[in-house]
Amino acid sequence: MVRLNKHSLDNEQLERLLQQLGKSFARASTSEAQQLLQILLGPEERIMVAKRLGAILLLNQDHKPYTISRLLKMSPTTVSKIQSDRLSGTYQPLLETIKKDKRVYQSILRTINSVMTAGGIMPVYGKHPENIK
Repeated sequence: MVRLNKHSLDNEQLERLLQQLGKSFARASTSEAQQLLQILLGPEERIMVAKRLGAILLLNQDHKPYTISRLLKMSPTTVSKIQSDRLSGTYQPLLETIKKDKRVYQSILRTINSVMTAGGIMPVYGKHPENIK
């Protein structure tokens, strides 16, 4: 769980910092962006972001929230909230950005598929990564 300091930045300061962070990632190569994430996020935060991305993509592939909850070891409430946000269009810019490079999108889905199938040992239920929307 992320814990924020009780002394917060004002909205203008926060917005400027987030813009600079966005610019830094936009200029970075894939390996540089990965390194930035390693530096900026603690282990728990990286896990949280990876699970959230996995849930968003699996929901977008029409997997059931309950299945995603069990697979990614997330609470059903969290997956339901992500589903609600997805349906309202909150994640549309993220999905469009990821889908710009079909190879990257397929690679992410294959990684999730590997998690879903325990590295290929178990059968896949639902849609396969090759069935990209």
